[in-house]
Formats: sequence, structure tokens, C-alpha cells
Amino acid sequence: MRGTRKLRLGFVADLLSQPILVGYMAGVAIIMIIGQLEKISGVPVDGDTFFAEVASFVRGLDDIHTGTLVLGLASLLFLFAVQWRFPRLPGPLLAVLLAVAAVAAFDLEKGGIAVVGNIPAGLPTPDLPPLSELSALLLPAMGVLVVGYTDNVLTGRAFATRHGYRVDPNQELLALGAANVGSGFLQGFPVSSSGSRTAIGNASGSRTQLTR
Repeated sequence: MRGTRKLRLGFVADLLSQPILVGYMAGVAIIMIIGQLEKISGVPVDGDTFFAEVASFVRGLDDIHTGTLVLGLASLLFLFAVQWRFPRLPGPLLAVLLAVAAVAAFDLEKGGIAVVGNIPAGLPTPDLPPLSELSALLLPAMGVLVVGYTDNVLTGRAFATRHGYRVDPNQELLALGAANVGSGFLQGFPVSSSGSRTAIGNASGSRTQLTR
């Protein structure tokens, strides 16, 4: 990991120009909106592309679940209201807490509203990846590296530009590598940034590196 940092492989980030950054953030926003259509309406959405998902949603409009739609719109209006009147309050966190309270108080699950359900307890067990699979994983891992690092840097630069600080591409590469090595030993998923969660943290007023 330190080797990649010393080799200054973060120069790849310099290839990501401002137009790419703007287009990326616009695309993330659109994908986030489309990705929430099923959650906010109860309409099953499938498809491998943006237009396929939109078409799937339009075809299934007759299957809108009224309770899910009402709860989703109420949560959305609450978020807009908090952002308008009390921008310093953690609106997304409050919306989640109120929604959980409403589900528990009114037993909304029986009304057909989908919930997360039970979350498995316990900690992951450290384990070494099987050496026999390393050759098969090498090429896909390189693809994940490029996509994950690009996503990480673009998200970081977008919010750095907004708030007036600088992102060190080589430091980002070191951090991303360390996180993925740890995830690999704990049988976890590949690690990268999240545009949606970064936006939520930013909207909630987060200012420290812990949330950035």
C-alpha cells in the first residue's frame, strides 16, 4: 500500500477533469433518485440501465403501495422542511428515527410496508482468502480498484471544491488500499466511498474527517 503511494500512482486522479467531475456528480444524483423509486412507492423496479429502470417503474405504476408512498412522501417533506427551517439539525437522522418510531407504534409492517428486519449479531471472523482463487480474482480486482478509486476521488474532490479544502490523491489511494486489505481479511465487501452517504453527512452538517 505504501509502495503505491510512494510510486505516486494517485496521478490517475489528475486525469479526471472538471467536466468529468460535474458529469459524475450529476449522474450520481440521477442514479440515486431512480434507485429510491422502489423504496418510496413500493413499485418493483428492475433493469440493468437507467432507462430500463425508469421504464420498469412506469410499467408498474398500477402496483403503487399507498402506505409506502405516504410514508415515503412524508419523510421527504420532513427532510425539506428541516433543511428549510432548521438547516443545522441532522434531518436525515431525525427522519430515520421518526420512521422507525412510526413503524413500531402503528405496526406498519402488517400494513405491507417493508422493513429491514432483524440484523445479524456478532463480529466477522478474520480469515485468509483462499490462495487458489487469487489468479481468478486478479483481473476483476483491478477493475474494482479503478472504479472504486475513481469514485472515491471524484466524490472527495466534489465536496472539497464546495468547502474549500484539498484532496491528496496519493493519501486517498493509501487509505483505500488499507481499508480493502482489512475488509479482505474480514471476509467483507470491496470498500470505496459513497456519494449518497457523503451527501447525507454533508447535509447533516458534518465537518470532521470521520464523516468525510
